[in-house]
Amino acid sequence: MRRTLQGMVASVMRAFPGMSIPPGEIKQVLETANKDIHASHSWPWTYKDWNLAIPPPQTTGTITIYDGTYVVQGLWTTFPTLQPGYRLRFGDASIDYQVQAIFNATSLALTQPINRGADYVDVPYTLYKDTFEFPVDFEIGQDVILTNPLMRSRLKHIPRYTFEKQMMVLRPLQSNFPLYYTDNSFNPTSGCHSIRICPPLSTRAEYRLTYRAKPPDLDLPTSVTALPEGFDEVLELMAEARLKMIYQHPGAEAAAVLATGKLRSLKRIVGNATVEIQPTASGVPDSSYSQWGLSILPWSNP
Repeated sequence: MRRTLQGMVASVMRAFPGMSIPPGEIKQVLETANKDIHASHSWPWTYKDWNLAIPPPQTTGTITIYDGTYVVQGLWTTFPTLQPGYRLRFGDASIDYQVQAIFNATSLALTQPINRGADYVDVPYTLYKDTFEFPVDFEIGQDVILTNPLMRSRLKHIPRYTFEKQMMVLRPLQSNFPLYYTDNSFNPTSGCHSIRICPPLSTRAEYRLTYRAKPPDLDLPTSVTALPEGFDEVLELMAEARLKMIYQHPGAEAAAVLATGKLRSLKRIVGNATVEIQPTASGVPDSSYSQWGLSILPWSNP
Protein backbone atom coordinates (compact mmCIF):
# COMPACT_ATOMS: atom_id res chain seq x y z
CA MET A 1 0.00 0.00 0.00
CA ARG A 2 1.40 3.39 -0.99
CA ARG A 3 2.12 5.82 1.80
CA THR A 4 0.41 9.17 1.89
CA LEU A 5 2.26 12.44 2.42
CA GLN A 6 0.95 12.50 5.99
CA GLY A 7 2.35 9.03 6.62
CA MET A 8 5.75 9.91 5.11
CA VAL A 9 6.01 13.07 7.21
CA ALA A 10 5.29 11.01 10.35
CA SER A 11 7.89 8.42 9.32
CA VAL A 12 10.60 11.08 8.84
CA MET A 13 9.70 12.62 12.21
CA ARG A 14 10.43 9.29 13.90
CA ALA A 15 14.03 9.53 12.68
CA PHE A 16 14.50 12.56 14.96
CA PRO A 17 13.49 11.45 18.47
CA GLY A 18 13.50 14.29 20.96
CA MET A 19 13.60 16.93 18.21
CA SER A 20 10.75 19.09 16.96
CA ILE A 21 11.04 19.68 13.22
CA PRO A 22 8.16 21.65 11.64
CA PRO A 23 5.98 19.34 9.49
CA GLY A 24 5.96 22.01 6.78
CA GLU A 25 9.74 21.80 6.49
CA ILE A 26 9.60 17.99 6.21
CA LYS A 27 6.90 18.30 3.55
CA GLN A 28 9.05 20.71 1.55
CA VAL A 29 12.07 18.40 1.70
CA LEU A 30 9.91 15.44 0.60
CA GLU A 31 8.59 17.45 -2.35
CA THR A 32 12.15 18.32 -3.39
CA ALA A 33 13.23 14.68 -3.13
CA ASN A 34 10.22 13.60 -5.20
CA LYS A 35 11.19 16.00 -8.00
CA ASP A 36 14.85 14.96 -7.79
CA ILE A 37 13.94 11.29 -8.24
CA HIS A 38 11.62 12.14 -11.12
CA ALA A 39 14.39 14.08 -12.92
CA SER A 40 17.09 11.46 -12.30
CA HIS A 41 15.84 8.89 -14.81
CA SER A 42 13.34 8.33 -17.63
CA TRP A 43 11.06 6.23 -15.46
CA PRO A 44 8.54 4.25 -17.55
CA TRP A 45 5.63 5.04 -15.20
CA THR A 46 6.06 8.77 -15.89
CA TYR A 47 4.90 8.29 -19.48
CA LYS A 48 1.24 8.51 -20.43
CA ASP A 49 -0.83 8.05 -23.58
CA TRP A 50 -3.22 10.63 -24.99
CA ASN A 51 -5.44 10.21 -28.04
CA LEU A 52 -5.19 13.24 -30.32
CA ALA A 53 -8.61 13.63 -31.98
CA ILE A 54 -8.44 15.58 -35.24
CA PRO A 55 -11.81 16.83 -36.54
CA PRO A 56 -12.59 16.93 -40.28
CA PRO A 57 -12.23 20.31 -42.04
CA GLN A 58 -15.31 22.49 -42.40
CA THR A 59 -16.34 23.45 -45.97
CA THR A 60 -20.13 23.70 -45.68
CA GLY A 61 -21.63 26.95 -47.00
CA THR A 62 -19.73 30.09 -48.00
CA ILE A 63 -18.10 33.02 -46.20
CA THR A 64 -17.85 36.79 -46.60
CA ILE A 65 -14.99 38.98 -45.39
CA TYR A 66 -14.14 42.55 -46.43
CA ASP A 67 -10.63 43.78 -47.09
CA GLY A 68 -9.02 45.42 -44.06
CA THR A 69 -11.29 43.58 -41.59
CA TYR A 70 -10.93 40.43 -39.56
CA VAL A 71 -14.55 39.36 -38.89
CA VAL A 72 -15.83 36.52 -41.07
CA GLN A 73 -19.54 35.97 -41.66
CA GLY A 74 -20.77 32.61 -42.88
CA LEU A 75 -23.80 31.55 -44.89
CA TRP A 76 -25.11 28.03 -44.13
CA THR A 77 -21.85 27.37 -42.24
CA THR A 78 -21.40 25.13 -39.20
CA PHE A 79 -18.36 26.60 -37.47
CA PRO A 80 -17.36 24.63 -34.33
CA THR A 81 -17.58 26.87 -31.26
CA LEU A 82 -15.35 27.03 -28.15
CA GLN A 83 -12.45 25.27 -29.84
CA PRO A 84 -9.05 26.96 -30.28
CA GLY A 85 -6.37 26.05 -32.81
CA TYR A 86 -8.20 26.62 -36.11
CA ARG A 87 -7.01 28.19 -39.36
CA LEU A 88 -8.99 29.48 -42.33
CA ARG A 89 -8.22 29.41 -46.03
CA PHE A 90 -10.63 30.97 -48.51
CA GLY A 91 -11.13 31.98 -52.15
CA ASP A 92 -7.90 32.45 -54.06
CA ALA A 93 -5.87 33.36 -50.95
CA SER A 94 -2.38 31.87 -51.13
CA ILE A 95 -2.03 31.73 -47.35
CA ASP A 96 -4.18 30.62 -44.46
CA TYR A 97 -5.28 32.81 -41.54
CA GLN A 98 -5.16 32.00 -37.85
CA VAL A 99 -8.55 32.08 -36.15
CA GLN A 100 -8.68 34.05 -32.91
CA ALA A 101 -12.23 33.17 -31.84
CA ILE A 102 -15.30 31.37 -33.15
CA PHE A 103 -18.41 33.16 -31.88
CA ASN A 104 -21.09 30.86 -33.27
CA ALA A 105 -21.86 28.61 -36.23
CA THR A 106 -21.83 31.53 -38.69
CA SER A 107 -19.35 34.03 -37.27
CA LEU A 108 -15.65 34.03 -36.38
CA ALA A 109 -12.73 36.46 -36.02
CA LEU A 110 -9.21 36.20 -37.39
CA THR A 111 -6.16 37.29 -35.38
CA GLN A 112 -5.52 40.15 -37.82
CA PRO A 113 -7.26 41.95 -40.72
CA ILE A 114 -6.77 40.61 -44.23
CA ASN A 115 -4.78 42.69 -46.68
CA ARG A 116 -5.83 41.28 -50.05
CA GLY A 117 -6.86 44.41 -51.93
CA ALA A 118 -10.31 42.91 -52.57
CA ASP A 119 -13.45 41.83 -50.75
CA TYR A 120 -14.52 38.19 -50.62
CA VAL A 121 -18.29 37.72 -50.79
CA ASP A 122 -19.92 34.27 -50.65
CA VAL A 123 -16.70 32.42 -51.48
CA PRO A 124 -15.79 28.81 -50.66
CA TYR A 125 -13.45 28.20 -47.75
CA THR A 126 -11.70 25.52 -45.67
CA LEU A 127 -11.67 25.79 -41.87
CA TYR A 128 -9.35 23.24 -40.28
CA LYS A 129 -7.72 22.53 -36.91
CA ASP A 130 -3.95 21.99 -36.89
CA THR A 131 -3.01 23.05 -33.33
CA PHE A 132 -3.71 20.83 -30.32
CA GLU A 133 -3.12 21.26 -26.60
CA PHE A 134 -1.13 18.79 -24.54
CA PRO A 135 -2.70 17.39 -21.38
CA VAL A 136 -2.28 19.71 -18.41
CA ASP A 137 0.30 17.39 -16.78
CA PHE A 138 2.62 17.42 -19.83
CA GLU A 139 6.19 18.14 -18.76
CA ILE A 140 7.59 20.93 -20.89
CA GLY A 141 10.97 20.33 -22.51
CA GLN A 142 10.49 16.58 -22.88
CA ASP A 143 10.25 14.70 -26.16
CA VAL A 144 6.95 13.22 -27.25
CA ILE A 145 6.09 10.26 -29.45
CA LEU A 146 3.32 11.00 -31.95
CA THR A 147 2.22 8.00 -34.01
CA ASN A 148 -0.29 7.06 -36.64
CA PRO A 149 -1.76 3.77 -35.32
CA LEU A 150 -3.36 2.97 -38.67
CA MET A 151 -0.10 3.20 -40.60
CA ARG A 152 2.10 2.05 -37.68
CA SER A 153 4.35 5.04 -38.33
CA ARG A 154 5.87 7.77 -36.22
CA LEU A 155 5.47 11.42 -37.16
CA LYS A 156 8.63 13.45 -37.53
CA HIS A 157 9.35 16.31 -35.13
CA ILE A 158 11.01 19.36 -36.69
CA PRO A 159 11.95 22.81 -35.29
CA ARG A 160 9.38 25.59 -35.56
CA TYR A 161 11.28 27.58 -38.22
CA THR A 162 11.75 24.51 -40.40
CA PHE A 163 8.07 23.70 -39.93
CA GLU A 164 7.03 27.12 -41.24
CA LYS A 165 9.26 26.71 -44.31
CA GLN A 166 7.66 23.31 -44.99
CA MET A 167 4.19 24.85 -44.67
CA MET A 168 5.01 27.34 -47.44
CA VAL A 169 4.91 24.32 -49.74
CA LEU A 170 2.36 22.13 -47.95
CA ARG A 171 -0.35 24.70 -47.12
CA PRO A 172 -2.48 23.98 -50.21
CA LEU A 173 -2.18 20.23 -49.63
CA GLN A 174 -4.86 18.18 -47.89
CA SER A 175 -3.65 14.76 -46.77
CA ASN A 176 -4.85 11.88 -44.62
CA PHE A 177 -1.31 11.27 -43.35
CA PRO A 178 0.39 14.14 -41.49
CA LEU A 179 4.13 14.17 -41.87
CA TYR A 180 5.39 16.66 -39.30
CA TYR A 181 4.72 18.22 -35.93
CA THR A 182 6.40 21.00 -33.99
CA ASP A 183 6.27 22.82 -30.67
CA ASN A 184 3.72 25.59 -30.72
CA SER A 185 2.37 28.00 -28.10
CA PHE A 186 1.32 28.19 -24.46
CA ASN A 187 -2.24 28.97 -23.39
CA PRO A 188 -2.15 30.89 -20.07
CA THR A 189 -5.89 30.39 -19.62
CA SER A 190 -5.82 26.58 -19.71
CA GLY A 191 -2.19 26.28 -18.56
CA CYS A 192 -1.45 23.93 -21.47
CA HIS A 193 1.28 23.86 -24.10
CA SER A 194 0.38 22.86 -27.64
CA ILE A 195 1.75 21.30 -30.81
CA ARG A 196 0.97 21.91 -34.47
CA ILE A 197 0.84 19.28 -37.21
CA CYS A 198 0.95 19.44 -41.00
CA PRO A 199 -0.17 19.00 -43.69
CA PRO A 200 -3.84 19.56 -42.78
CA LEU A 201 -6.08 16.51 -42.84
CA SER A 202 -8.92 16.04 -45.29
CA THR A 203 -10.86 13.67 -43.01
CA ARG A 204 -11.41 12.90 -39.35
CA ALA A 205 -8.46 11.11 -37.69
CA GLU A 206 -7.09 10.03 -34.32
CA TYR A 207 -3.43 9.82 -33.32
CA ARG A 208 -1.62 8.45 -30.30
CA LEU A 209 0.52 10.83 -28.28
CA THR A 210 2.93 9.42 -25.69
CA TYR A 211 4.38 12.05 -23.37
CA ARG A 212 6.27 12.41 -20.10
CA ALA A 213 4.04 13.64 -17.28
CA LYS A 214 5.00 15.92 -14.41
CA PRO A 215 5.40 14.26 -11.01
CA PRO A 216 2.25 14.53 -8.88
CA ASP A 217 2.30 17.37 -6.37
CA LEU A 218 2.60 16.45 -2.71
CA ASP A 219 0.29 19.20 -1.55
CA LEU A 220 -2.37 17.39 0.49
CA PRO A 221 -2.08 15.02 3.47
CA THR A 222 -3.60 12.28 1.30
CA SER A 223 -1.25 12.88 -1.68
CA VAL A 224 0.77 9.90 -2.96
CA THR A 225 3.76 9.68 -5.27
CA ALA A 226 3.98 7.99 -8.68
CA LEU A 227 6.69 5.64 -7.42
CA PRO A 228 5.97 1.91 -7.44
CA GLU A 229 4.60 0.53 -4.20
CA GLY A 230 7.34 0.01 -1.64
CA PHE A 231 9.72 2.68 -2.96
CA ASP A 232 8.26 5.63 -1.07
CA GLU A 233 10.95 4.81 1.47
CA VAL A 234 13.47 6.35 -0.94
CA LEU A 235 11.82 9.74 -0.44
CA GLU A 236 11.82 9.34 3.30
CA LEU A 237 15.52 8.41 3.38
CA MET A 238 16.45 11.32 1.10
CA ALA A 239 14.44 13.73 3.27
CA GLU A 240 15.97 12.28 6.43
CA ALA A 241 19.51 12.66 5.06
CA ARG A 242 18.84 16.24 3.96
CA LEU A 243 17.36 17.28 7.31
CA LYS A 244 20.16 15.62 9.27
CA MET A 245 22.66 17.63 7.25
CA ILE A 246 20.73 20.85 7.88
CA TYR A 247 20.42 20.21 11.63
CA GLN A 248 23.93 18.65 11.88
CA HIS A 249 22.36 15.47 13.22
CA PRO A 250 24.42 12.25 13.27
CA GLY A 251 23.50 9.60 10.70
CA ALA A 252 23.11 11.84 7.65
CA GLU A 253 25.68 9.89 5.64
CA ALA A 254 24.11 6.52 6.51
CA ALA A 255 20.65 7.71 5.41
CA ALA A 256 22.09 9.08 2.16
CA VAL A 257 23.83 5.76 1.41
CA LEU A 258 20.60 3.83 2.04
CA ALA A 259 18.63 6.20 -0.22
CA THR A 260 21.21 5.89 -3.01
CA GLY A 261 21.11 2.10 -2.75
CA LYS A 262 17.31 2.06 -2.95
CA LEU A 263 17.37 4.32 -6.00
CA ARG A 264 19.93 2.11 -7.75
CA SER A 265 17.79 -0.92 -6.96
CA LEU A 266 14.79 0.77 -8.57
CA LYS A 267 16.82 1.58 -11.71
CA ARG A 268 18.01 -2.04 -11.94
CA ILE A 269 14.42 -3.27 -11.76
CA VAL A 270 13.41 -0.91 -14.54
CA GLY A 271 16.49 -1.83 -16.61
CA ASN A 272 15.72 -5.54 -16.31
CA ALA A 273 12.04 -5.12 -17.20
CA THR A 274 10.75 -7.64 -19.71
CA VAL A 275 10.58 -6.29 -23.25
CA GLU A 276 8.01 -7.88 -25.50
CA ILE A 277 8.73 -8.01 -29.23
CA GLN A 278 5.55 -8.36 -31.28
CA PRO A 279 5.10 -8.07 -35.06
CA THR A 280 2.84 -5.28 -36.24
CA ALA A 281 0.33 -5.47 -39.06
CA SER A 282 3.11 -4.46 -41.46
CA GLY A 283 5.45 -7.14 -40.11
CA VAL A 284 7.77 -4.63 -38.41
CA PRO A 285 8.58 -5.51 -34.77
CA ASP A 286 6.96 -3.33 -32.14
CA SER A 287 8.73 -3.25 -28.78
CA SER A 288 6.81 -2.30 -25.66
CA TYR A 289 7.16 -2.25 -21.89
CA SER A 290 3.78 -3.84 -21.34
CA GLN A 291 3.86 -3.81 -17.55
CA TRP A 292 4.51 -0.07 -17.44
CA GLY A 293 2.08 0.87 -20.20
CA LEU A 294 4.83 2.48 -22.31
CA SER A 295 4.67 1.82 -26.04
CA ILE A 296 7.66 2.64 -28.25
CA LEU A 297 7.00 2.20 -31.96
CA PRO A 298 9.85 1.73 -34.44
CA TRP A 299 10.92 4.72 -36.48
CA SER A 300 9.38 4.97 -39.91
CA ASN A 301 8.94 7.82 -42.36
CA PRO A 302 5.23 8.10 -43.20
